[in-house]
Amino acid sequence: MIKLPGASPRWIIFSIDLIVCLGAWTIALNYWLSLLQESISYNQTLYTYIPVVIVNVALFFATSLYSGIVRFTGSYELARILLISFSGTILIYIANEIFFSNVYSRFSLFWLSYFFSVSIGLATYRLFIKFGYRYISLQGLTTNNVVIYGAGIPGATVKAAIDRSADKNFIIRAFVDERPNYHYKRLDGIPVLSPEQFKSLHNKLKIEKLIVASILDNPKSKSDVLEFCITEGIDIQKVPESEILLGKNISLNQFPRLNIEELLGRPPIQLENNTTTASYRDKVILVTGAAGSIGSELCRQLLFCEPRALILCDQAETPLNDLILSLTAKNKKAELIPFLASVTDGVRMNHLFTKYKPNLLFHAAAYKHVPVMEAFPTEALRVNVSGTRLLADMSVRHGVNKFVMVSSDKAVNPTNVMGASKRLAEMYVQSLASEGNCPTKFITTRFGNVLGSNGSVINRFKAQIEKGGPVTVTHPEINRFFMTVSEACQLVLEAGNMGNGGEVFIFDMGEPVLIADLAKKMISLSGLVPNKEVKIEYCGLRPGEKLYEELLHNKEENTETYHEKIMIARVRVFPYEDLVISFDTLMNMLREGKEEIELVRWMKALVPEYVSNNSEFESLDHLSPTPDLINT
Repeated sequence: MIKLPGASPRWIIFSIDLIVCLGAWTIALNYWLSLLQESISYNQTLYTYIPVVIVNVALFFATSLYSGIVRFTGSYELARILLISFSGTILIYIANEIFFSNVYSRFSLFWLSYFFSVSIGLATYRLFIKFGYRYISLQGLTTNNVVIYGAGIPGATVKAAIDRSADKNFIIRAFVDERPNYHYKRLDGIPVLSPEQFKSLHNKLKIEKLIVASILDNPKSKSDVLEFCITEGIDIQKVPESEILLGKNISLNQFPRLNIEELLGRPPIQLENNTTTASYRDKVILVTGAAGSIGSELCRQLLFCEPRALILCDQAETPLNDLILSLTAKNKKAELIPFLASVTDGVRMNHLFTKYKPNLLFHAAAYKHVPVMEAFPTEALRVNVSGTRLLADMSVRHGVNKFVMVSSDKAVNPTNVMGASKRLAEMYVQSLASEGNCPTKFITTRFGNVLGSNGSVINRFKAQIEKGGPVTVTHPEINRFFMTVSEACQLVLEAGNMGNGGEVFIFDMGEPVLIADLAKKMISLSGLVPNKEVKIEYCGLRPGEKLYEELLHNKEENTETYHEKIMIARVRVFPYEDLVISFDTLMNMLREGKEEIELVRWMKALVPEYVSNNSEFESLDHLSPTPDLINT
């Protein structure tokens, strides 16, 4: 490879610039002299070079023309040259008017010829150095053909950053943009392709990397392009924040890889509702499970609503301490009250409600891992059912205004203990809401998997990829609904605001995602090739796991709300008096230490749609239920 010199000394560039200016003045003089009828010698015009030298030298240094490096010349430097040329022409004209009053000073074509000559001269040799340097530097290197997704200002900004980059082996072959008004056009000399054109031309262009410069207006179109790149083995990266790009010589190695949530094929959910914010302002709010994924994000978002106090209840000491430290740095007004306790401890919960008197309660405390709860049904009942019942009863007794329960899509047609326990919790709070004299409004929210939450498949896949694989997927056809933690909590807060009691809110989470496809995307986004560099292995469904999740029971319907992403499920509400009897029986069995298979049998009786899958409890599905709650 040819070894290139570093940056040239500034005096060399300055000398070339001065020679260019003098040359441009000579061209203008020649043009003027050729139009004159009378003969004038060059000696008679030598003094006119004096203002040319003085004015241009002054402008060169006044505009910091030599602060950049010539081989990285971009649009900013070219604009500065145009300004120098225009300003210099005006100032030289004024100087000639004042000191020399020459005939050519009023000859407009003379000044136009000088302006264009000096502009073209200063710009052309810089661009010649830039592209010549780039061409020579690429000799002996393996070049990478790059496509930028997103034209307009974002794409132009990224291109400028790459042009200034220390990476010499990246060549921008095209821009890709979904907007028709950009198609068949060029941006800085580079063609703008539609997604369809890109797909058909990528082999011809030998594209190896796609850089995402813009979210654009159609996430589905973007997702299609990204998935195409993954299928074709094209590396994908996204740009960092715009301030990192502006005015700096960056390396493409600084570009982070795309976040997996950007491949969901739907726009991110963003709620801006001043009514929601106002409904939580100056309130005392209790969040259970505050140190968990959902609970901690709820706390962060609630702080923006300026509550009077935020009570953070969790039984995990270290995560709770970490949350307090994190929120303290962001908190400006609300009082932060940590409360270390289990939601199953009646004495501690009564102390909490009595001392702090919360106005609202967000109940996010729960055991959620399906295989673990399948192995320990007692704990699922103790926390998810008994704990929820305890908090619901406390809320009624202490006059809490609203109780918002975070449920799960696994509560719909459950196939496992965890889902059935969440359905039982839903049934209880709904039955309380149906009581005419109940002072508390009970609201339930259902949503699917949360990207990046504790125990999320995303985290597991990341860890497996970092170790070189294999990435384990339970079944080739298993799929799940996904949303980000931020989206989930925004919708929970919105549902808590609009709920009047008794509703089960479900959220539009887009289309379900095949977990196998998710694994392939994550491997590709790590710069590796699925099933070559990192293997994908299918390990079989885990106990209680089903192939797909649902947001509605077979007999449920939904109604729309004022927000297109939030619907209300019409579910059966059980009479409170009958449900209390069955729950008392179940809780007594729990306290007496009954066999877990007997506990699960009662769960199936109370939730008749609960049919086990890939579980030791499948044998119970063929037995008659003990309690006859369904027919009451």
